[in-house]
This record gives sequence, structure tokens and C-alpha cells, in this order.
Amino acid sequence: MKNRIKIFREYKSLKQVEFAKMIQVSRSTLSEIENGKNKNPSTSVIVNIRDAFNDINIEWLLTGKGEMIKADSEDTHSVNIMQIMELIEVMNNKQKHEILEYIIEKKRIYELENLVMQLTEQNNQ
Repeated sequence: MKNRIKIFREYKSLKQVEFAKMIQVSRSTLSEIENGKNKNPSTSVIVNIRDAFNDINIEWLLTGKGEMIKADSEDTHSVNIMQIMELIEVMNNKQKHEILEYIIEKKRIYELENLVMQLTEQNNQ
């Protein structure tokens, strides 16, 4: 995975310090990941990469399978975000709170799924 993180960072034309800030890690942590000193980045690092770059294909990042960049990333996400924002504007506070709780739970599930994928990849090596 270390090579793929570096490949993606370079594809984005970002310096280590810029990329590290965007994924909420120190430059030294990113350097350790890219140089192989940290062979198993935490799930939070993977989630932060996914959150910072919605165009990255997480399957590619974790396994090397598929394309680095998702084909439908920008247009689909922009439309979905606008639709969600419009719906939130008309909700009352109770509805907003319920939606927020739902999103937080879904994020936890997604993070667990990513962790399982990462552990599976490690066990297959």
C-alpha cells in the first residue's frame, strides 16, 4: 500500500507536507508510510485519505485492484451533495439530529468494513 499512497500523492502533485496535512497526519508519519517503516497504516489514515479525496478508488488503494481514480467521482458527488443540502434545509432539528446519528453509525460501519479489508489483505500476504 505504501507505493500506492505515494503514487496517488504524486498524481495529485502534492508535497508530503501538503498531503499529510490533508489526511491529518504528520509529515514524518506519511514519510514512514511511504518509505515502508510503517507497513500498516491505521484505518483512520485510510479513512482520512478517502474523506480528503473523494475521487480515489479505495479498493485500488487497499489491494491494487482496479483503477486509481473512480470514473464517476466528481459529477455524481456534486449532485448528491446538493440534493442532500436541499433536504437538510427543510428538516426540523429533531430530523437533523436523527440523520446525523444515522450518518455517524454508517461511518462506523464503513470504517469497520475497511478494517476487515485491511486485515484480510495482511493475512493474505
